[in-house]
Amino acid sequence: RDKLVTGVQTCALPISVSKQAKITSKRIYLYNSNVAKESVSAGNVEYIGSEYSVMAEADCERMLDQIKYIADPDELAQISKLESYEGKKQFLFRFWVSRNNNNASGINESRVEFDKRIAYANKMFSYKYKEGYKTDRGRVIIKYGMPDDIERHPAEANTQPYEKWTFNNVEQEPNVLFVFADISGFGNYVLVHSTKRNEAYDPSWIQRIQKY
Repeated sequence: RDKLVTGVQTCALPISVSKQAKITSKRIYLYNSNVAKESVSAGNVEYIGSEYSVMAEADCERMLDQIKYIADPDELAQISKLESYEGKKQFLFRFWVSRNNNNASGINESRVEFDKRIAYANKMFSYKYKEGYKTDRGRVIIKYGMPDDIERHPAEANTQPYEKWTFNNVEQEPNVLFVFADISGFGNYVLVHSTKRNEAYDPSWIQRIQKY
């Protein structure tokens, strides 16, 4: 015990179920004052006690991919330079702490809303082997939230199926339009036009989705 290093440890516990011996394990944080891996600051303790310190590597990579939609340019630059698994977990911890506007409740509402948008995108827009959050419609939902109006055109005579999403206000831009079309005809709606700044802009989009 005296040789255990400060940090997250896996504790194996023998249990008996119906007279059969089984082993269960649990990850815990151990602080050993005799063998300290590093100085333990308040920030370190907060990180170590969080879900991010024990996040599986696959989940870590997945979340790093997902938050690119809402990260600012400096954060995107940091993500591109992350190499170690531990560094990635710590980045995610800091990322969400910086977006926690309600410390009193103990609930990070920004993270809760983000998770809801991811779940909605995956449920509604997953396409073959592509998860919904990776699609154009999924990205828009995650980045900007739910539209105020959706106008669907699934079976027009002269055009491929398309949808027009309207947002009353996005980042202080009023009456923002997004147009998605199933150009391939196989259910994969892609963004063909938007009036949102820095999004795809093509006022002749209707010609692009014409059936010939």
